[in-house]
Parts: sequence; C-alpha cells; structure tokens
Amino acid sequence: EVEWIQNRSRGTELIAQRGEWSGVMKGLALGSKAATRGTLLVARSRRSSAAAAPRVSALEVSCKAKQGQELNGKWCRITGKTANNGYSVSHSHVRTKRLQHVNLHVKRVYWPRGNRWVKLRLSAKGMKTVEKNGIEAAAKQAGIDLWKLPFQLDESEARKQWKKQQKEDGNVQLHGRVLPKDKRKMVNLEKLAKSDHPLAAECNALLSKLTLTGDAKEDSKLLNLRKLSESDHELAREAKDVLDRSMQLGPVLSEKHRQKKYAEAHGYKL
Repeated sequence: EVEWIQNRSRGTELIAQRGEWSGVMKGLALGSKAATRGTLLVARSRRSSAAAAPRVSALEVSCKAKQGQELNGKWCRITGKTANNGYSVSHSHVRTKRLQHVNLHVKRVYWPRGNRWVKLRLSAKGMKTVEKNGIEAAAKQAGIDLWKLPFQLDESEARKQWKKQQKEDGNVQLHGRVLPKDKRKMVNLEKLAKSDHPLAAECNALLSKLTLTGDAKEDSKLLNLRKLSESDHELAREAKDVLDRSMQLGPVLSEKHRQKKYAEAHGYKL
C-alpha cells in the first residue's frame, strides 16, 4: 500500500509538470507573450523558492539631462526634451512617419561664479528656464556639473583695459575687430616718446613740433603716426620716416621681448 501511494504521488507530480509545459507550448503556438511569460514565471516559482527580482521601470525623458555633459545628441540639456513621434499627412491623407525635432541651439551662457562662458545645447524652453531661474539653479535641477562643460574664460581686467586703449588709439576696425599684429605696432607718439623704444628721442622731437588742437578726436589722429603720415599735415613726411623705421625695428624688438618672456618663464638667462 505504501508503494502504491508513493507511485501515485509521483504520477500526480509528473502530470502537473506536463500540464505546465503544455501550457507553455500552447502559448508559444498561439504567439501570446503574456501567456508564455505567466506560465514560465509559475514554473520558475515552483522550481525555486528564490524571490523574483523587481522589474526595472523605464527612465523618464527628463533623466537624460543627468547622463552626459557632451554636446552631441538631439535633446535639451536643461529640460530633457527629445523628438516627438508624428506623421507627415499628404493631400490624399497618406500618413508617413516622421520625427518632430526639438528647436535646439548651442548657446554660450555666462556663469558668474565660475567666471566663464559655458557651452550648452538648449531648446527654446530651456533658454527661457535659464533666463528665468539662472544658469546655476537650472543646471542644479537638471543634474548638470557646470565645471565639466566646455567653457571659455571671461576676459581679465588687463585684457579689457587693453581693448579700451586700442579703441582709443584708433587701432580697431569695424565690428570691434582689432588690426593684425604686423600692422598694430606702437604708433602713438606720446607712448613712444615715454617708452624705452630706440626711436623715443625722434618721437619726442616730432611731438614737440606738433601743435594739438584741443579736440580729442582730431588730437588722436595727430598723435597716431600712421594717420599723421597719411594726412596732408606739414609733419607728414617726418612722421612717415619715423613710422618706416619703427616698422623695420618692430620684428626685431618683438623677438627680443619674446625671448625675454621665455627666459623669465623658464628661469634661464639670455
């Protein structure tokens, strides 16, 4: 009797297992993923008592702003906006799948605390968010490290003063473009006379002959060697001679200055 009971229990287990696998095969034949997945989970739970691992939910679109600091990729770094699925509908109502892309722009935004211009790829909504909340608050909310972004340092005070002086000297063309270095030699008579330039004595003599008018605009033209040499002033010829000699000495003096800077930087004597 005991043997008969054991054989009967074994037969019942075999029938149950056959029933489970027949359900799996039936689900595969019908092409039902839900039935297959459900039957497999039942079979696995009966075979092992280990707890099933929790399913990972899909990431939200806004999380994409926290993943990378790079500029490539068609999504907004602040809002996480990506392309939308849509259709191109023809006159005959034929619908063709297409993507409705985000209005993206690569922008340089000034970050005051970092004293730099950081480069971001932003949508129109992201620009409004940055303008409203500030770059630091918007980046913190999006999970962006501003220190790791491509950047350009802000101009120093010395650079700003140099630009201002170049504008006053008349060495700036249209749209704020500075003349090339080979043309932007020291041409201010007052600066040349006060400097240690080899032609300082000649410039001082020319400056003593020059009579200023009192008008700032006219005086800046007279004190500029290049403009004075090109004008119809009585001292234009002398100014041209001094300017020519200054242009010839320019490369020699710039090379000496460069060697002096390298010597100071690397700690060796000339």
